[in-house]
Amino acid sequence: MPPRPRPPSPPAPSTPRHNRASGTEIPSQSVLSPTSTARQKVQQNLLRSTSTRKKRARKEAITIVDTEKDNSVFYGTYGRNYARVGDIFNRIETIAELGIKYEVSRASMFDTVCDEDRHLLESWRILKDAIPGFSDDMVTLRKDKVTRNSVFQQINAGCNDVRSEDTNSLKVNGMSYLLKNKLDHVHPNVDKSNKSLRGWGHPQCAAALCPIELSPTQEMFANIEAGNIVVTADQFPRFLYPDEHVYDQNDVYSGLLRGHFCLRVAKHIFQGPSAAHEAPGWSRGKNGNAALSGVTSMTPRSIAYVVVQARFCISSSSQWGSWDKNFDYAKFYWNIVDIFEGGEGKDIIAAFNYPVHLTSAINSEVFGVSNPSIPTLTPMSGPAHPSQFELLRQQRAAKRARTDIQLAS
Repeated sequence: MPPRPRPPSPPAPSTPRHNRASGTEIPSQSVLSPTSTARQKVQQNLLRSTSTRKKRARKEAITIVDTEKDNSVFYGTYGRNYARVGDIFNRIETIAELGIKYEVSRASMFDTVCDEDRHLLESWRILKDAIPGFSDDMVTLRKDKVTRNSVFQQINAGCNDVRSEDTNSLKVNGMSYLLKNKLDHVHPNVDKSNKSLRGWGHPQCAAALCPIELSPTQEMFANIEAGNIVVTADQFPRFLYPDEHVYDQNDVYSGLLRGHFCLRVAKHIFQGPSAAHEAPGWSRGKNGNAALSGVTSMTPRSIAYVVVQARFCISSSSQWGSWDKNFDYAKFYWNIVDIFEGGEGKDIIAAFNYPVHLTSAINSEVFGVSNPSIPTLTPMSGPAHPSQFELLRQQRAAKRARTDIQLAS
């Protein structure tokens, strides 16, 4: 008599896996709720991001993952890419928590928001557009603070890494971009590893930092350094304008953000130090930071990032932070961003992307293509005067009013 076949063995219970990155367990793949599915996906990305960051070289660290071939999301990598085009002064958790509330509620309370929340919500839009599935995952995991914080930690780390790399690289190379003639050298010469001799104590740094409406004299620099005159984030520093520019209080926009120092710092950051003094769009034959991170055009925020890095480079401050004595870098950053509010400043973006040169050829200053897609003054004493930013707003409003009158007539 043949032996009776054994009944099939019951399936072995699945063993939960442990996520070393967040310290939580990844649930089994039996029947998962949407929250569990999102948590499992995010935790797998966290594991891969953590192990990859320890092994990869810098070039690999800033290369975007091809999501058509690999569905993994390396959060630190996207943090690096986001820093230069997103928001370097607000932490990711601050941006994401407001963004999650907005996504969940879509309530009328968000129809009218303050400037700070408007900036944060725009940062959220940039962030969620940059990271595949980020918005859906964070909304689904809105009650899982531990997993969300692990994600935010990795993105913040990527942001801090690339900001620090740009700051340190400009500390070494940036002073060579300050003078218009690249063959000239600053005098007195400065130590590339020590910033203490820069700022208001160095005549050429001080001239570049000096607000455009003030006279760039040694007496002025001494008064500013002594604290007798307060320079704030509401003033336009002289390096934002071309060297030969003559300030006109009735037209503060003319020449704004056309200074050679800004353009060279932009090329340094997005193409590499070797491109800073070269012709528009020049590269040494390999992809620069812009190509590696998928950036094809300057934006208001990438220009603001360049300007903030440029100012910090020629200051005497050795420690990065939001404040440098009375100067608020975060406010300065947002003031630059707001120059482009309402679609204004397209000619500035065009000047960074494809300025017209004497040859009449239209070239890209940073990217090398002809038509890329463009995604209160505190005085020394006396009554307060409108800041350059306020004057710019007033002049734009007056221009719009004149245009409306002409159209109505």
